[in-house]
Amino acid sequence: MDTLRINKIYSLYEILNDFNRLSVLISLHKNEREIDEIMEITGLSFTIVNHQLYYLIKKEVVSKKNNKYKISNSTLKKIVTRMVEYVDIK
Repeated sequence: MDTLRINKIYSLYEILNDFNRLSVLISLHKNEREIDEIMEITGLSFTIVNHQLYYLIKKEVVSKKNNKYKISNSTLKKIVTRMVEYVDIK
């Protein structure tokens, strides 16, 4: 496997390798949500959610439209959905 592909995989790993960030992504895996909804679902503070959303937007995997956030990267959305399904099966 070439270095470029490994770097792309590692980049996805970095995105998922944070508890708070993963919580935010899980809250978005089915629906677009406003920041207050994300806070309610995750139990995280405004500051933490806002920071994670900023990071995810910067990484171009989440987008914002009309005060609602969604996972804009289809590959990442599939990965998060599969992880949730895997845990729900167990």
